[in-house]
Amino acid sequence: MDPVPEKDEPISIPRDSFTAFRLMYAPADEVSKLSQCVFLGPVPDLWWGGEQMGLFASLSHWCKSSVKRNFNSTTQLVNAALRLYEQSSPEHVSQPLSEDSQFQTLYNNVADSKLSSVYRNVLEDSDFEDDSTSSKNLNLYQMETPVSCCDERERITPTTSTSKQPPVPNIAVNSTLLPSKSQSPSLRSGDSSLFNTVPALTHSTSSIGHNPKVRFESASNKPSPHDSYISFTLPTPRKQEEIDDAEYARVEHDFIRKINQIHYLASKSKKKASRSRQLVKKKVTVNFLKNYKAGDILRIDKMLVTINNEGIAEQPGTNSNDVTTKDRMREYDVLLRKGSKSEYPLVVQLYDVSRRGDFSGRPDHSLNIQRETTVHLYSSVEKSFRIIDPRKGGRIVYIMIPRYSSACFMWISLVQSILGDIFVPIITVKVGGTDISTSFTIPKDIIIGKSVVDKMLNLYPLQKGYRVQYDELLDFLLTNIRERFNQLRQKHTEIAEWMSRGEDPWFCFKFFDRLEWVPNDSRTFLVQNHIQRINAQLEIRQKTRTAMSITTPEGKTVVRPHAIEGFLSRITNTSGEKISNLRAFFKIQYFHTAKNVLFFGKLFSAVPPSPKNALMDTELTRENMPRMPEVFLRNPFEVDEDGHIHWLASEKFDEYDREAAEEFSRRVQQVLKADAAVDLCSVREVSPIRPEEISNQILFLQSFLWHASTTLIKDENLMDCGFQILLLNGSSLKLLAPSRFIRDQWVARLGKLVEYWRGRRTCTLLSQLEVRRSNMEKFGIQEHVDSNATSELQGFFSQSSLANDALFTIGTLSMPTSLVHSGYVYHKFRKHSDFSQRFLVLSPGYLLIFNLFKRSKVTGVWKRTPCYEHYMTLPLSSCYVYGGELTLQDLVDKNDIHGPGQDQLARFYPDGWKSSEEDTERCFTIWYGKKRKLRYATGKDALGNKGKKNPRFLTMVRKSGMTGKKMVFMCRSRQERELWVHSIATEIDRFSAK
Repeated sequence: MDPVPEKDEPISIPRDSFTAFRLMYAPADEVSKLSQCVFLGPVPDLWWGGEQMGLFASLSHWCKSSVKRNFNSTTQLVNAALRLYEQSSPEHVSQPLSEDSQFQTLYNNVADSKLSSVYRNVLEDSDFEDDSTSSKNLNLYQMETPVSCCDERERITPTTSTSKQPPVPNIAVNSTLLPSKSQSPSLRSGDSSLFNTVPALTHSTSSIGHNPKVRFESASNKPSPHDSYISFTLPTPRKQEEIDDAEYARVEHDFIRKINQIHYLASKSKKKASRSRQLVKKKVTVNFLKNYKAGDILRIDKMLVTINNEGIAEQPGTNSNDVTTKDRMREYDVLLRKGSKSEYPLVVQLYDVSRRGDFSGRPDHSLNIQRETTVHLYSSVEKSFRIIDPRKGGRIVYIMIPRYSSACFMWISLVQSILGDIFVPIITVKVGGTDISTSFTIPKDIIIGKSVVDKMLNLYPLQKGYRVQYDELLDFLLTNIRERFNQLRQKHTEIAEWMSRGEDPWFCFKFFDRLEWVPNDSRTFLVQNHIQRINAQLEIRQKTRTAMSITTPEGKTVVRPHAIEGFLSRITNTSGEKISNLRAFFKIQYFHTAKNVLFFGKLFSAVPPSPKNALMDTELTRENMPRMPEVFLRNPFEVDEDGHIHWLASEKFDEYDREAAEEFSRRVQQVLKADAAVDLCSVREVSPIRPEEISNQILFLQSFLWHASTTLIKDENLMDCGFQILLLNGSSLKLLAPSRFIRDQWVARLGKLVEYWRGRRTCTLLSQLEVRRSNMEKFGIQEHVDSNATSELQGFFSQSSLANDALFTIGTLSMPTSLVHSGYVYHKFRKHSDFSQRFLVLSPGYLLIFNLFKRSKVTGVWKRTPCYEHYMTLPLSSCYVYGGELTLQDLVDKNDIHGPGQDQLARFYPDGWKSSEEDTERCFTIWYGKKRKLRYATGKDALGNKGKKNPRFLTMVRKSGMTGKKMVFMCRSRQERELWVHSIATEIDRFSAK
């Protein structure tokens, strides 16, 4: 973390470019390493579709053109998604109210540190008729001058593991709550009576980052006419022998009289502070909404909503079972309007999405926001929030799941701010893995400018790699933390040790053993930190990126191999048999690896890598194709020995950036077009096969379709080109390469991939076991409590718990490869159906599901297969994901002895992991609506947007929210469920903006 001298002037590249997105979260050498792929072997003649292929020519030309057009459209989609994801928060692309964005103006008044002016107007208002004396002495937290981050009064305070409060910096505050200048203590640095003020907070014992309470003090020293009633005259102490019984009686009488006077004063001032606080909040609300008319729309978003009626327990201390579901998970257009009454300043309305933006009629559900209504975060994993409306004899709970996470934070912040919540511009950061924490007061100019996004990203060349200039707020925190730690590293060995570990720290939120890395978005970060300050711990720690090597238990270091791809001939079917339909099985397919998975798909659906993506040109022919070696390394981000990309400052930056985006889109499309997959962690061995095992019929097809010749059937180089992939279940997948040399390359490189990923999975499991053991010993909890930490443990456990940074890496944000995550889960479509085990693959924007095995059509017995066949692909851009307690309505009650699905999952696994979670703790649901429905078209919506000039009577629209479909997945542990939900939610965030 030591500052490294910069070599040249900064390099500015467009912020919405694909290169800027990749370099924002990972160094250039890592980006280059993960972007490389090796193409093995030539392209078969069948793929080109020459004249010698006859009927194959026109078919192959049509297939290749179609695939290349899909590649181009996918590239545009990825670029647009990344541009919207990085240039601005996804809430910017929600349905706009108007071109001047009324919500932006409202939000700036609420969150852009203009609260001081609002409260000043409230205090200066002469409309306070009640409690005028108390109103003049309101204590409001108002920072007029930001304190320097290097102030001696702001010290780094090591916290112990038993501490529940973050350290509080001593901040000299000039506030309206303080006495007048003549009465206040001196604030000079040399004065021994330094007056340190820290805001009082609500809903938390911490004094950093929370809402200040309103206190009442007297700002005048003038004697009151009632001073004689409460003045104290304590007796002068005398010797013990001089005090008699009469003296004791007199002192006791005076003591009782003073206690009665205090009780009388307390009863007279009862609820006075509460009433004054409510008056202040009311004035703040009026000031915020004075520019809007009743019924004006402040914000609108699509959300998945469930509504519950909850009763109140008749006996104190007992749980109420009177919980009924008023409306299950349905998609609505959720509107926030200004209310028509002062006691109901806001109104939340829910309209079915089938109305297509027509908000003129009566809403399906309506909720009046009042002072007693509470709005808070419900789930920190999928980012849902809850609105609780108290009613007589119970309450109505609205649980809302926005499509993207930033909308959740903006809704909570907007409603809470209008209801009088005070934003405290103080951020407390803890050093990950230590007991050191520090606090900073954010200057107002940074808070006001946090919504301004720079269109360029500055990269400062260093001796090794680059230093990225992040958003203003995040860069401010990093710079001041670095300066403060450099001053204290000589005195604190723990700080010096932490700084020596690396030079690339970043921020993350810690939820017990889960990490959530902060995106480079100051606006979302500031609001998110304010809302999650109770349940999460903001930390700064070294980025845990994608591992480039592992160390085996024997001490051997294995470097991560390159991804490989190429054309191969498969001579066994998906059941592992050589004979299919009474003839020899032979099929040329395209094979490629992504992380620990080997995919293969149709011949004409593939587009191999090429120099400058030449093969993606639909007009390219074999004659004008540039020559490629048999082993071709494709790397769109080539770096030199100093970790610098040579074309960043080039005039051809746009061309190189487009090539890099096209190459990434090509690899994503290869995953989406896969027909089957092989988990390399389940591979036992990759070995050549003898030439005698290959029949002459297979050799004839190999010679004709690969080389357009039948004279090479006796060629020894062609005959000895087979190899097989042996799996742990005893099945095998036999393949043919175009030559013996290419066969040897496939065998060697696949063997290294198998070795690395099997070791990598072992290391990941060991880290999970170690984190679980450490947290159980540290807090003295049992395995069941750790497994159900989401519901069993409170938020303050996150301050001193150990997080699994090897499982939750920053790769979720950086999207380093075409495969985000993969693993085995249990899956079902309907509530009363049985779970079936599947293999899940999460690719950018899509979720692929593969079948693990086949069953006999007669007996239903499981049959061994050498690969997992593709089952379905689910686009995530229009989906919602939720987990935890919300999945209870999607599961069968185990208390029902007649229901299916009881004890259907193993709780002990072969690798040593033990699952002790409740079903809701390891389940998550992906909700999606039916594709289409018939509905009459409307010419104009409520927002004034005109439809088509000549709309049809019937149009096809998405039938989301009518009878929404869902898929339920069950993982083997809470940790895996949180990883899946967080990864899927991130992809929904990234692509739903489109």
